[in-house]
Amino acid sequence: MFERTSQTWEIMTCCMRVLRKDKELMIFPIISGVTMLLMMACFFYVLIFTGSLLSSNSKEATINVLVYAYLFLFYLGATFIIVFFNTAIVACAIERLQGGDPTVGYGLREAGKRLHLILGWSLLSGTVGLVLHLIEERLEFLGRVISAVLGAIWGLVTFFAIPVLVAQNLGPIDTLKESGRLFRERWGEQIIGNFSFGLLGFLLSLPFFALMGFGIVFGGPMMFVLLGIGALGVVGIALIQGVLSSIFQAALYLYARDGMIGEGFREEELLLAVKTFE
Repeated sequence: MFERTSQTWEIMTCCMRVLRKDKELMIFPIISGVTMLLMMACFFYVLIFTGSLLSSNSKEATINVLVYAYLFLFYLGATFIIVFFNTAIVACAIERLQGGDPTVGYGLREAGKRLHLILGWSLLSGTVGLVLHLIEERLEFLGRVISAVLGAIWGLVTFFAIPVLVAQNLGPIDTLKESGRLFRERWGEQIIGNFSFGLLGFLLSLPFFALMGFGIVFGGPMMFVLLGIGALGVVGIALIQGVLSSIFQAALYLYARDGMIGEGFREEELLLAVKTFE
């Protein structure tokens, strides 16, 4: 575990070299987060409004249909926002890795060109998310286990989905097939990379969690200061981690597909993450 974590730290360092050249990439997750909050506020308002319209005499079947339709639209909206801005990040990352000098406008334009593809992928991904939610809800403990296993498999098979969507302009089904093909043919430590990225992010967040803990213990006016600093630190690390993960996906995709070593990476570091099936 220590060896794999140290390897992931090396990969994360490579991603940081790319991010230092394009610090503006951090704008995308911030816009994504704000957009997500606005969407959640809208959905919350609609939920209250529609709930007040449903009388106690409404049929349970009708209510269930409306609830599932609402859930599906929520999954679709949330997925679309995430995929749109991840597409912008990956487009910029691929451009930088290929020697270009992308801007925020470039990323937004590239994502905008693929709105129909992003919507198609969001429909597919949102449907899968809703199905997993229903399995978890209906089968209780067994459902949570099944949902976790299927969710993990889905995450692996779709690991290259956004880079494929950006580089090859494929529809949702073809994107899924191509991502799965690359995963099968160029298996690496994607699962370790994702887990270790999260683990390293958690370890880096520990001092900020400690600050929040001290704030709660000490109380008084200082509590709000420490809680604010701690929360900002945790959110900041989470945002950076998300961008680094997208850069990692882009670099790994180029190497898995073409054997290309992106700017800011070295082959020995990419070899830590990718190996070919024997």
